[in-house]
Amino acid sequence: MLICELCFDRPDRGNPKYSQHETDYYAWIPTNRAVPNHRLSLRKNLVSGKFEVYRRFFQRRVVVTADFILATGDDIGLEGVAFEGRFEDALRFADSEYVRWHGSEGHDFDKPCEHSYPNIALSCPKKRNEWHTQTT
Repeated sequence: MLICELCFDRPDRGNPKYSQHETDYYAWIPTNRAVPNHRLSLRKNLVSGKFEVYRRFFQRRVVVTADFILATGDDIGLEGVAFEGRFEDALRFADSEYVRWHGSEGHDFDKPCEHSYPNIALSCPKKRNEWHTQTT
C-alpha cells in the first residue's frame, strides 16, 4: 500500500503532540506468545518530527453466552514505542513486525507516496489539490 507522510502533519485534538492520522498494521497478535497482545500503529511525533511505530496493549477477554462466543480485548491504557525514526524506516519496521506475527503470505508491503501518478496514495493531500484544481 502507498502511504503518504504528508497525512501525518495535522495534530490530534486529544493529544497535539501526535498526528491525528495513524496507520494500523494489525489489531492483535496470535495467542500463546511471550509478548502481550497489542495493536501496532504508525504515527508522527509532532514535537520531535520523527515517525513512531507503537504498540497499544490490551487484555484478551472472552464472553460466552448461550448464543455466541465473543473474543475481544480491553484496552489497558499502556503503549510503548517500538521504533522511532525516518518515515521510510518506520514503514519497513512496521512491515517486518507484521511478518513476524502474521507471516508474509498475502501481505502487501508499504511504500512511501511519491505525490504523483502512478505512485500516489489515495489520501495524499497533493492528490486532492490536483483534483480540485482540475475540476474548478
